[in-house]
Amino acid sequence: MRHPEWQAVFDMDGNQAVDTRRKLLDMAAAERARVAFYHAPFPATGYIAKSGSGYEFVPVQWMSTI
Repeated sequence: MRHPEWQAVFDMDGNQAVDTRRKLLDMAAAERARVAFYHAPFPATGYIAKSGSGYEFVPVQWMSTI
């Protein structure tokens, strides 16, 4: 998220992938939508915040009790 402009080898259309990433990250940050994904540090759920020209993952506070 820090570098949404980076392209990965599996991006079929690198420029479109960058545009799509930015659009989704902008939307998640603007709406303060809670996100969850596998490659985030524990607890792998939280929010997206703008940070410079990129974004950062802001994890929610995790509690072991229900």
